[in-house]
Amino acid sequence: MTQNERHGASGERTPHRAERSGKEELIARQLRQVYGQVADEPIPERFLDLLKQIEEQEGRAGR
Repeated sequence: MTQNERHGASGERTPHRAERSGKEELIARQLRQVYGQVADEPIPERFLDLLKQIEEQEGRAGR
């Protein structure tokens, strides 16, 4: 095994990032872009309301 290779979950060798094909790099770049966009979205009000309810219930239970 060369320094630029490592073993995948199945035990077979997988190429180091520098050796990925153009298609793999394109997919990786697009996935990072989409993830970044989703991570930057605000948390929905409904979810924040649920978190607030949980915190209030935990506060009452701790008394």
